Amino acid sequence: MPPEDNPIMPTPDTYITVAEAARRLSVSRARVYQLVADGKLRARKKVPAVSRISLADVEARLRAVAAEDLQ
Repeated sequence: MPPEDNPIMPTPDTYITVAEAARRLSVSRARVYQLVADGKLRARKKVPAVSRISLADVEARLRAVAAEDLQ
């Protein structure tokens, strides 16, 4: 489902799975982990080996990429 069809409204406390972040950003899961390592996406560990990614950061990254594409 495209992000605009998803009813989740990002808040500072909303986190999504790595797979969902990758889908929304149209990148691989490995790239999401790299963005986390680079400090470009916030993540938290829910349990060992299961990360959640900040939905607000994913949405901000999508806006930044879209703005770069317009230049």
